[in-house]
Amino acid sequence: MHLLSWNAWGRALQLAAIGLTMAAAAVSAGEPVFTHVVTREETLIALSRRLLADPRQWPQLQQHNRIADARRIPVGTVLKIPVRLLATEPVPARVLSASGEVSGPQGVAVAAGQALPQGARLQAGDGGQATLQLVDGTVLRLRAGSTVQVETSRRLPGSGGALSGVKVEDGQVEVQAQKRSGAGAPGFQISTPQGLLGVRGTEFRVSVDARAETTRNEVLEGQVMTEGRDGRAGRSVAAGFGVVVDRSGTVTPPVRLLAPPDVSAWPALQERVLVRFPIRPQPAVVAYRAQVAAAADPAFERVLQDVRSTGAELRLVDLPDGDYRIRVRAEDAQGLQGRDALHLFTLKARPEPPMPTVPGPKAVVSGTRLDFAWAAVDEARSYRLQLSRSENMREPIHDQRTLVGTA
Repeated sequence: MHLLSWNAWGRALQLAAIGLTMAAAAVSAGEPVFTHVVTREETLIALSRRLLADPRQWPQLQQHNRIADARRIPVGTVLKIPVRLLATEPVPARVLSASGEVSGPQGVAVAAGQALPQGARLQAGDGGQATLQLVDGTVLRLRAGSTVQVETSRRLPGSGGALSGVKVEDGQVEVQAQKRSGAGAPGFQISTPQGLLGVRGTEFRVSVDARAETTRNEVLEGQVMTEGRDGRAGRSVAAGFGVVVDRSGTVTPPVRLLAPPDVSAWPALQERVLVRFPIRPQPAVVAYRAQVAAAADPAFERVLQDVRSTGAELRLVDLPDGDYRIRVRAEDAQGLQGRDALHLFTLKARPEPPMPTVPGPKAVVSGTRLDFAWAAVDEARSYRLQLSRSENMREPIHDQRTLVGTA
């Protein structure tokens, strides 16, 4: 009896739905949709019970998908369901790591493991950086000076999918978007003041210059659809290309990212406190950017130094002795950064070598006595003096250890 009543009610609603105007049921152009492939014995009403926040809205699905009979849908039919109609439940994003000055809601400092609900902002100060994981598994790495808001963070209980999206307000964010599963939910999205980036499982960088009112998108893997604000035409950006979105929302034509700089001649051992890496000039390059992390940090979760150089070398200062990895990329006239070159090196510069004072440079000394003197080094407990006829010092003719003075 219940089944007959439901069928009669459903049939009446079906007939009423046919009379709905297109304006009432139409999906706006560009509106995100969830896709579902119909299997055997699935009906529109049953699917609405499982997937929709309000199952009574199934007539909108019928009209939008032009289904003649809500109780008999051909197997394999692809239904397009507006995301706004889906049943969802909020799931917070989670901070995986944070270092330096990083603040969350109400400006309170955040730490690893902290949850960020939908609508929360995460800000990395000048010396801060953070890694954020969204509900769909997408990982965002915020570099110093970046601000991100969690715009969408919801699970679709009826399908096992998820909806996630953030707004990048300022700074640079590196993204490793989670590849979509079989669920038909739209992919991860990033909005900026200048436009919208739609992602389908990829690795890319997005940077927002709040002062210049521009967005830059550099795709390293996969593909990103980059659209301007106010419905301006978008461009599909493939791996190895980048675009700029200006303050009007206009998206520039994709340009090929600059090749990685040549680091093949860089030494693996650095023995000076001031670390210097020479750079071979590349065409169309206006600057080079380098980031340093510990050798045990291949994902650059914590960038120890971030430097930019317009000259012929990169300089790193105040690094303690240890093992490091450095990645360097070229920057073009549009501010787009190219692909990374990676180099591993060890810094062994301490204690610093003492500065010789006596004898002076190119001095000629006569007599039977030869005096040496040098400047004191704060970290030194003692000194070692070697004298040799050869530059390689392989066969010293004098070798004196544990000198406690400076002469």
